[in-house]
This record gives sequence, C-alpha cells and structure tokens, in this order.
Amino acid sequence: MYELSAGKTESGFSKLDAFGAIHEVEDNAERLEAIANQHMAAVREGKSSLIVAPTHVECRAISEVVRDRQRREGFVSGEEHAIRRLEKVNLIESPRRDAINYNLGHAVEFHRRAKGGFKSGERWEVGRCSSQSVVVVKEGQAKILPLTQAKSFNVYTQEEVPLAVGDALRITKNFRVGTSRFKNNELCTVTAVDRESITVFLRHRRHRRSNQCDGGDVPEQIAGCNLPCIPACHPATPEVACSADRYST
Repeated sequence: MYELSAGKTESGFSKLDAFGAIHEVEDNAERLEAIANQHMAAVREGKSSLIVAPTHVECRAISEVVRDRQRREGFVSGEEHAIRRLEKVNLIESPRRDAINYNLGHAVEFHRRAKGGFKSGERWEVGRCSSQSVVVVKEGQAKILPLTQAKSFNVYTQEEVPLAVGDALRITKNFRVGTSRFKNNELCTVTAVDRESITVFLRHRRHRRSNQCDGGDVPEQIAGCNLPCIPACHPATPEVACSADRYST
C-alpha cells in the first residue's frame, strides 16, 4: 500500500494487479454479478464484507444486484415496505438562497430556528415554487420559505426504496429516536419493519475518513468501479479502499 498512500497510483495498481487483486470485466452486467458473487461468498462464510464505489450511481447499481441475490438466497426476507430516502442536494448556501434551484417535492429540513416559525428538526416539502419564491407545506400548513436564511436548512431529493428484514442500512447523519442515538456512517441490519417503524441491529461503527471510504475493521472489502466513474475518483480512494481490510481486497 506504500505506493498508493504516496500517490504513486500507477505503480500501486501494477502491484495489486500482480497480486491478483484486480479483476477486469468488460461487460457491465457480468461485472456487477462478479461483485455480488464475491460479496455473497463472504457472507455465506459468516464474514463481514463491505463494497465501496466512488459514485452514488455505481453504489446503487451494485446494491440492486446484491440485494436481488440476497433475496433469492434468503438473506433478505419477508414483506417489503416502501420507505422514504432523502439525498442531500449539492447546494451551498448561496444557491439555496435562489428560488430557481428548487423543484416540487424537494424536502427542506431545518437544523436551526428560522423566521416564519420554522423550528430546528422540522421537515417541510416544496409545494409551489417560482423564480421569486418557494412555498413549503407540512400537515396542511403552507409557508413561504425564508430563502435569506438558507444557512438554517438543507435541501434534499426524496425517493421511495423497498426495505425488508435483513437489509443493510448506512446511517448518513447524526440523530436520536427516543433514547437511541444513531451516528453518521454506522452500519445497521434491519431486524423488523412495518408501516410505522424500523428496528435495526447495529453491526459495527465505521470511523469516517476524508473521502468516506474507510471500511474500518472489515475482513473483506470489494471496490467496484466502471469506466464512467474513474473521473470521479478521489486521489486517495484506491489507498483507502484497499488498506482497511484485514484479509482480502
């Protein structure tokens, strides 16, 4: 790992290739199946296995194939429930002040009090927007979003994803539910789910590093990347992805 950690990516990859750690698959569907095969082989042996990828698009493509395999092999089972997943929109404070950057259905979550009676922790949804203003709605109420106080809130897209017993979840922000605290980057396994609640088991805590790829103490780690993802790779991604595991990469 010395070459990778020193920024000598080409020589580092050459050594990994000679070691047999790099597998090139031309067909994308076959590549995703190969990743799923290696991951499931580790899971069947009772090992922890973590898959990392440089982009959200690649992560979702891999997750879809792996989850299908988990379903077929019984690792994910029971009735599926649709849950709402939020993904932060990449807007710094200045663009958040401009109404043209909002779309219907965007979620707006406040992390501090703001004018208009908005409280920390509240989540509203964009119900109307124009080039001049944004109206958010919540439980039958409608308010004008105070764009001048963009530092008080963040904006998210929303989508529904299926969830069942056995699914793995990664926590992406610190929050509390009752007496339970959840921290960013924790990995959990769903043990029960219904329309009202989700019960999870904390698998292990990952300590975040600069590019959020640290696998911590994971026996097997798989890095997946297709050609369109390469420009999005952080220079430290190869070193982080390959150095965190104890047994194999």
